[in-house]
Amino acid sequence: MKWFSAMYSAELKRMFTYRVDFWVQFFFGIAVELAIAYFLWDALFTIDGSHEISGYTMPMMMLYTVFAAFGGRIVRGNERMIVASDIYDGGLTKYLLYPINYIIVIFSQALAFSTVTVFQMALGLFLLFAIFGIPQEYQFTFENMLMGTSACLVASVFYFVTYVIIDYAAFWVDTVWGLSVMYRFIAQFLSGFFIPLEMFPDSLRKIAYFTPFPYIGAEPIKMFLGRSSWQQWAHVNVVIVLWTIPVAIILQIVWHRGLKNYTGVGI
Repeated sequence: MKWFSAMYSAELKRMFTYRVDFWVQFFFGIAVELAIAYFLWDALFTIDGSHEISGYTMPMMMLYTVFAAFGGRIVRGNERMIVASDIYDGGLTKYLLYPINYIIVIFSQALAFSTVTVFQMALGLFLLFAIFGIPQEYQFTFENMLMGTSACLVASVFYFVTYVIIDYAAFWVDTVWGLSVMYRFIAQFLSGFFIPLEMFPDSLRKIAYFTPFPYIGAEPIKMFLGRSSWQQWAHVNVVIVLWTIPVAIILQIVWHRGLKNYTGVGI
């Protein structure tokens, strides 16, 4: 669709309008996140007094943190409460008048963000490996990168659909910020973006795998780390697709019901 590619390209141009600010925010955010993770894990390894914790050495734990940071950004997309803002300020009205699908427009913007994050990850890994070197126990391959990146992009569709459903609550409530923050925390925790799921108690880890969240976080990270296979890659993607289909149906139901409450007056 021409208008989809046009919206996608426009979002890419918008993101690079202020290049210095864009890259400063990127490097500063990643640097702070990794610095906090380093001091935290260094303290835990020192207290534990062992070479490994749940199968991770210190270098591999930091590498896990790197892939969790980048993978999380790919999965979450822009995540800026765009839909809720359009509902609150009446901006949704203009999209309803155009012969285009609103949700596809918003998805094109999220996909543009995820695409840029993939290139940021490539640049970030190049710099990290050039400065600090590659951990001896890690075997870097482009196959692993392809598996992990593609799994994150598939997972981003699921995350986008679920996040938009929460934004649709703006049709009925005055603010959805609390719901969005709660969902993001639960999703990141159960996905293993905060800490590896191997560190969870067995009972909690089993419960987590009854949800889709490990398949959008922990499993793609394993692929980046070379601890997965193409068979597991296929399994993860099938699981996410099977979760996405019913959630997308719910998305459409909530959308049509929400439009009945929409006034377009703004706040």
